[in-house]
Order: sequence, then structure tokens, then C-alpha cells
Amino acid sequence: QRYVILAKTYIPHIMRINIINVKCKEKKPMELREIKPILESAFKPYRCIVKLEDYEEYISFRIYNKNGGQIIYVPEFNAKDENDLTSKINDYKHAIIGMGLNFD
Repeated sequence: QRYVILAKTYIPHIMRINIINVKCKEKKPMELREIKPILESAFKPYRCIVKLEDYEEYISFRIYNKNGGQIIYVPEFNAKDENDLTSKINDYKHAIIGMGLNFD
């Protein structure tokens, strides 16, 4: 029984340390290969074609309407910053809406 009491005493302490370590880890920048499917699905029902450029350091994409006509071209940019990527997606969604198109 003595060992059981010690285990109960020390296990929560170890768990707390692990949780603190997890919270302190820095967030890694996203890889462009991870970003590609996010962009491809972000503008549905419109088709988004994503290209990895310059040895996968930059990304560019084109958005096509339901008839296959290009409505937006985004030249190459570094998309590894998640906040910048989210901002770009929202900006281009607003641009599409501004063209009188919708996301139904």
C-alpha cells in the first residue's frame, strides 16, 4: 500500500509537467504540401488549382468559376505563415463575392 500512495502522490505532478511542456512548444510553420489541400478546398464550389513554385518555397493558385473560366490568379507568395494564409483566403473570398458570385 505504501507504494500505491506514493504513485498517487507523484503521478499528478508528472502529468502537470507534461502538460506545461506541451503548452510551451513553439508552433512549427506549415509545410507547403500541407497548405495545398487547404487552399484547394477553401473556395468550393469553385475550383482552385495550386502550384508549388521554386523548389516548394512559394505557392501560387488560380480560382476558376463553375464554367471553367479563371476568376482569380494569385502570383507566388510564401504561405507558411498561417495567419497570413487565413487572411489571404478571406480576402479572395470577399473578392469573389464582390464579383457577384456566391459560395452556395
